[in-house]
Amino acid sequence: MTATALQNVRKRLLAGICLAIICCLTSVWPAVSSAGSKIDIEQQIQPAQMEAFFIYGFSNYITWRDTPGLPNPKSELYVGVVGDEIATGPIIEALETLKMKETNKQIVLSIKKFGAYRPEDDYSGIHILYISASEQDHYEEILNKMAHAPVLTVSNGESFALHGGIINFVTINHRLRFVINRLAGEAVGFEFSSRLLKTAAEVIY
Repeated sequence: MTATALQNVRKRLLAGICLAIICCLTSVWPAVSSAGSKIDIEQQIQPAQMEAFFIYGFSNYITWRDTPGLPNPKSELYVGVVGDEIATGPIIEALETLKMKETNKQIVLSIKKFGAYRPEDDYSGIHILYISASEQDHYEEILNKMAHAPVLTVSNGESFALHGGIINFVTINHRLRFVINRLAGEAVGFEFSSRLLKTAAEVIY
């Protein structure tokens, strides 16, 4: 398959996922109007709302290794949030709205707020750890704690994936995309679906 053909496949897959997200957003956040073009709707969506839906949906495209004491993330998903109150307020609000609306009846969402980084924090017992860009100075300490744990680390901070984080939200042409550090993910036992890998803006091997 040529490079152009691969690019077209990626665009179609991304468009499908974005359309599904937009449909969910218009049902959960009524202020987001379903009228108008897809581009018009995307312009109404806040970045934190998009991030929350991606986080919520990742469990459909990633396989976790079995972890004693933790339920299957496809039935009950535990998400931890690290960052100061101002920086994490929007993402926590978006996740709590998702939890309240129960968009996906098959997945129960639980949220744990850690606040700003503290050396004594214990991040065990969760499936996904969202690390705010406000904690960029502590990436190394946080990721060292998660070095061998089957926890999906996610951040919107610059170069997070290059520091060893697994999924890094990035903005490209005013659209929210994500980079996957496949090497880091597979090192702790994750299996990524081919569909997710093809829709990523970049995959680090």
